[in-house]
Amino acid sequence: MVIVYEYPFNCVTHHYLRVFLKSLQPEFKLVSRNIIRSDCIGIYEEERKTLYEEIGKLDCKVSFSSDLWTNHLGDMGFMALTCYYIDYSWRIRKRIINCTHLPSPHTGKHIAEALYSMLVM
Repeated sequence: MVIVYEYPFNCVTHHYLRVFLKSLQPEFKLVSRNIIRSDCIGIYEEERKTLYEEIGKLDCKVSFSSDLWTNHLGDMGFMALTCYYIDYSWRIRKRIINCTHLPSPHTGKHIAEALYSMLVM
């Protein structure tokens, strides 16, 4: 649920969620937000490893694009790196490779450094 619905890790600390789950199954033990976070990071690392292995086996060209955005206050910037390729079933694939904080304002130097660090990870 945390990954699919993009809930915050601390959703497990919400009182009414605990009450609801207890009413469904009194024996159910809800894990801590730290365990939820650790599990999500573990899933991310496994998926990233699988993606890198898949990309490494391709015999076609790969295309990258990046997207920059800033929060509504203009004080926090972000950059995402996306990879596009055609798989062996001739389906176009789009995968986000990485996402990182990018200081505002976005200068060419900041963008180049962020792109480099995302590509060599």
